[in-house]
Amino acid sequence: MSVHDSLVQLYRDAIPPFLADPALSGKLAGHDGPFLMDCWEERQFTGAPVRLLVVGQQTNRYEAIADIGQRPDPVRHAMKCYVGERLGIGHRNLPFFHFAHQLDRDLNGGDRPFGFLWANLWKYERRYNQPPAPELREALLERLNILPREIAACSPSAAVFFTGHGNDGALRHMFAGIEFIAIPGHDIAGLARLSHRDLPARAFRTHHPGYLRRSGQESLVREKLAALIEGRSR
Repeated sequence: MSVHDSLVQLYRDAIPPFLADPALSGKLAGHDGPFLMDCWEERQFTGAPVRLLVVGQQTNRYEAIADIGQRPDPVRHAMKCYVGERLGIGHRNLPFFHFAHQLDRDLNGGDRPFGFLWANLWKYERRYNQPPAPELREALLERLNILPREIAACSPSAAVFFTGHGNDGALRHMFAGIEFIAIPGHDIAGLARLSHRDLPARAFRTHHPGYLRRSGQESLVREKLAALIEGRSR
């Protein structure tokens, strides 16, 4: 089964019951989402030497789809919104996408604009570009904890979580028993290896690229990640 078809099947199982839950209607007010992935240039991703998945926190500038529950096919619509983001093409000056595209080039070479995949920790954001409100965050962790299944559907060979140390609690909930392993020469809060049965062997967590740029660490951390993923560093 293709990555696209696997994601469609996952979302058709998970999203309609979530949207239909009457207990969530008030909690979704003032939020945009759900953020659902797609793999529409499958050959670029599956044919890459390193199938890279980058994981952000929540989406900046995501289309408001608060009425998604009333749409004829909410899953298809949300996935279409993801494709419309085009992995930040046209917005490569944004730190997140600049870092992701550069890391993919470091690992795989060439100009493959759609050669990696992008997931988010949170499937909803509070307008605008804010994490979901605490009551919705709790509901997402309990009722829409699908990131491990998205990773299984995509089968990346490397994953980088740009979720920062502050979201480690959410990762511990999503991936019960996850281990954060220190990288020699780096503060574990800034860069850690992740170990869990639902993650690829090459999985890491670091700061959001916006913070890395402001703190002058962008190139250093990107080069270190490339070396770790390629096995040139420990």
